[in-house]
Amino acid sequence: MPDPKEIEELLLGGELRYNRVQAVRLSGVSRDFAGRIWRAFGYPSMPDETIAYTEGDVAALDRLRRSSTTGSWTRTA
Repeated sequence: MPDPKEIEELLLGGELRYNRVQAVRLSGVSRDFAGRIWRAFGYPSMPDETIAYTEGDVAALDRLRRSSTTGSWTRTA
């Protein structure tokens, strides 16, 4: 029987390593920006101290931050 932790990591694209505060700080986005992105993708609302984000989540926020600052896309709502 596969280890549930291994299945979780496979489905999420990596180990859960960061809480919300750490993910926001590491990606360089504002808490508001991260919240809007995570809500748009359907992430559940988690307490700040809950370890719920992967390296991939941080990298995705960073890519979105860089795209938004270079004018690659604009906010319409």
